[in-house]
Amino acid sequence: MPNVFRWNIARREQLGRLVTGESVEGLPWILEEVRRCAALVIAMAGDSQLVFVGRSPEALFDYLTGAFAGTSWFDRTTLLHLSLKGSSDRWAEMTAETRSALRQQLGALALNPAAIVTGARPIAFVDVICDGDTFASLTDLLFDWAEDEGVGTTALRRRVRIVGIITRGNRGYTTTGWQRHAWASRYRAGALKGVPVSESFWEFLGNSDAKVARSNPPSRWCDPEMARPPRGPRYTEALDLALALHEAGRSRSERDALAAAIAEQPSTRQVWCRVLASELRAASRPKRVERLFSSKQRVRSWRRHVRR
Repeated sequence: MPNVFRWNIARREQLGRLVTGESVEGLPWILEEVRRCAALVIAMAGDSQLVFVGRSPEALFDYLTGAFAGTSWFDRTTLLHLSLKGSSDRWAEMTAETRSALRQQLGALALNPAAIVTGARPIAFVDVICDGDTFASLTDLLFDWAEDEGVGTTALRRRVRIVGIITRGNRGYTTTGWQRHAWASRYRAGALKGVPVSESFWEFLGNSDAKVARSNPPSRWCDPEMARPPRGPRYTEALDLALALHEAGRSRSERDALAAAIAEQPSTRQVWCRVLASELRAASRPKRVERLFSSKQRVRSWRRHVRR
């Protein structure tokens, strides 16, 4: 599968004139909604690798890559360029070429079944949920692939979490509601989490938000055009928003606000969550971060000395 081209928002110098530099309409509202949603996603996913599926959660990915820069979570976000909504393709029914393309893309991201089972931390797939088609297709592909390669599906089941972004009041797609879907039965009940957002923000993520990358359905997995940069006003609009979210995420005020939002979640009782909140507050204060790491090094050195 050709690598799906997406500009690296963190490399501002590479974007050149692709971004206009104009202010993004409605950015304060978008930032507030993205921050709240991101805090909930982190809390629901737990101490996991965050894998944003498709294009709908692009805004969360761009925001968090900025916020996590300079923290131990800098490599915790992955964008999986797959468009599976409405897809009925099963692993066994795919052509050898299509299966090979899927293996290449997921393997490059360490998201093949064997890598998921042996990885350092669980994988949390995050996406906007409408009717559950994307998670249904992704689940079928992963588990069928695992069986095809002799990877234990029980082990895979233990290592995958699903975080669905839903509209408030949509009881059909809460954690309990998911248990009525056949694909959801492959996971532990506690691995299925719902993040409720306002209907307007859900609509923004799923439908109205301009996207940086092209849609990548199975029919295009072997298309070399997917490796080329997309052009046009809609992509320029998407880049402006992505860059604004990324740069806002790197700011001191936004990191403090995200840390505060995370601290409000029940998961703050867990060490990993408190550490992340502390790192976000410290990330924009270089001297404080340096003291933090140097003090940890001194503690480790002292412990080694005592053991001797």
